[in-house]
Amino acid sequence: MRKLLLTTAAVAAAIGAVAMLGTFWLSERGNMLIHESILPITYDMFTDSRDGQAYRTVKIGRQIWMAENLNYEADSSWCYHNSDIDSNSYCGKYGRLYAWNAARTACPNGWYLPTREEWDGLMIAIGRKEGYTREYGTKYRIWAGAGKMLKAKSGWKDYTGKDRNGTDDFGFSALPGGSRNINGAFYGIDYRCDWWTATDTNNDYAYYRSIFYTENQVREKKEGKRNGNSVRCVADNP
Repeated sequence: MRKLLLTTAAVAAAIGAVAMLGTFWLSERGNMLIHESILPITYDMFTDSRDGQAYRTVKIGRQIWMAENLNYEADSSWCYHNSDIDSNSYCGKYGRLYAWNAARTACPNGWYLPTREEWDGLMIAIGRKEGYTREYGTKYRIWAGAGKMLKAKSGWKDYTGKDRNGTDDFGFSALPGGSRNINGAFYGIDYRCDWWTATDTNNDYAYYRSIFYTENQVREKKEGKRNGNSVRCVADNP
């Protein structure tokens, strides 16, 4: 995994209060990871030559991410509720949902599905420290505060319609595109987003990262590869 650097003015201010000890010195403060060097966030556009779809991109630390979910039609991919692909559809706003095997090969040339370690790198780059929680007896990795920092500033709701938006500090612009289960049922639109990682656990399960409307954290879980989740592509050797 590449070493990543933090990028916000808030982190820069925090660094000002910490002695500089060396080129790769990293300090911990609560849930924050503070690096002495700051790389600017940079934005760009990318057009997929396969279908002409244009995507916003963002460089965070040393990684270049698509700043939108992938919307490339492939086998074993779906629009939420199977809506048509156009600018007003679920796919146009949230991207498509992919089974894991489809997600592995869906990114365009020069881009790829990030591993769990590369997702970890994003967490480091935005300054969040790994933690753990338990749910129904199962232990999960979490990154407190990361969800709020990556959520878009609009588009997130709870079950009552109340806004649950984020601060979008890094231009990642996460939107709640929902998921699809193995029985073909769609769920979670407006209040959750799940992204596949390229890392599997066995023939049937793979890891994914999740943001939920009630939480300001990012979680890592695993589920069946035939489920449909969103995809964020990362640039090859940025």
